[in-house]
Amino acid sequence: MFCQSIWGFMKLLFKMNFITNFFASYIIILLFAACSSSNSNQLDHIDLLEIEIIKDESYLKSIDTNKLNQNLKIADLNLLRLENKKLDSISFELIYFQYRDYLNCLYDLKTCLVENKKLDKELKINKTQLSNLKLDYHISRKKATALDKYLAQETDLIRKTSKSIFNHTKSYNNQKERFDSLNKSIEDIIDEN
Repeated sequence: MFCQSIWGFMKLLFKMNFITNFFASYIIILLFAACSSSNSNQLDHIDLLEIEIIKDESYLKSIDTNKLNQNLKIADLNLLRLENKKLDSISFELIYFQYRDYLNCLYDLKTCLVENKKLDKELKINKTQLSNLKLDYHISRKKATALDKYLAQETDLIRKTSKSIFNHTKSYNNQKERFDSLNKSIEDIIDEN
C-alpha cells in the first residue's frame, strides 16, 4: 500500500519543473530503497559475516604453506642423513627421545597441511553460500522470513569454521616453533657425529 502511494506521488512530481524533479527523484529513490529493504537487518548481518570470512581468510593465509613444505623437505633430508650415520648405541639412546619428538612434530606439520586445505575449502563454500543467500534476500521484495532459517544455519557454520581456523593457526604457530627447535637439535647431532 505504501509503495503504491509512493508511485502516485512520483507521477505527480514528474509534472513539476526540472529542479523540483531532480530533488523529488532523489527523495523517491530513498523512499523506494526504504520500501524495498524489508530485509535490511538480514543483509546487514550478512555483511558482518562477509567481514568475518575475510578475516578468516587472512588468518589462514598467514600460514605459509610453501615454507611449511620446505621445512618438511629439510626434515626428510635430515632424517636421511641421520639414518646414514653410523651411530653407536650411546648416541642413539641420547637422540632417541628427540628423534621421536621430531617424527611426531613432522606428522603434526603434515596434518596441518591437510587441515589447511580442508579449512580453505570450507571457507570457499561458506563464501559461496553466503553470497547466494545475500542474492536471495536482495531479490525478495517482501520480508523473506523463509530464508532466515538458512541464514541462521550459515551463521553457525561460519562461526564454527572461524573457530577452527583460529585454533588451527594457533596450533600451527606452536608446531612451527617446536619444529625449529627440534630441527636445530637434530642438525647439531648430525654435524657432531
